[in-house]
Amino acid sequence: TKVTIVEFSDFQCPFCKRAEPTVKGLLDKYGKEVALVWMNQPLPFHDHAMDAATAFQAAARQSSDKAWALHDKMYENNTALARTDIEGYAAGVGLDMKRFKKDWDDPKVKAAVEEDSKTGTALGANGTPTFFINGNQIVGAQDASAFQAVIDGQIKKADELLKKGTPMKDVYDKLMADNVANAPAPTAAAE
Repeated sequence: TKVTIVEFSDFQCPFCKRAEPTVKGLLDKYGKEVALVWMNQPLPFHDHAMDAATAFQAAARQSSDKAWALHDKMYENNTALARTDIEGYAAGVGLDMKRFKKDWDDPKVKAAVEEDSKTGTALGANGTPTFFINGNQIVGAQDASAFQAVIDGQIKKADELLKKGTPMKDVYDKLMADNVANAPAPTAAAE
């Protein structure tokens, strides 16, 4: 993959919900050239954000496809994220509910979510959504054009590295090092 988008997001955040169609559109447009890494960043003032984040992680223990289906359901209904609501969405996407509830309450799942959040904070993802495209930060629910400009530039740089003989496995690391060293300050406010 030439470009990796790391997304720090909160299921209860209205701006994150607004960004989801943009992210899906980008993944569809760029196909195998772009990968998405999802990172939970439940904000403390969203009363159901942690439950939603841990539900997503618990679902992922069973099935990636069902976890993403739950992800979509929780965003579709992000003003209804009480535990009973989430249980209904989980059942609706076909998760094994006994296993899901056990995993949902596993302290290791919550610890993993907290680790995502700590990573985000350390990287400057202090609001949601925050995206890093090969290390280039985009904050907030921005238009696809803001993402496309960065992605197109990164694909061009990746192609130049490949043409010079850089192995594909090393392209991301080289782009990240360059991008982090030359990163501008974020330009938009998040929630």
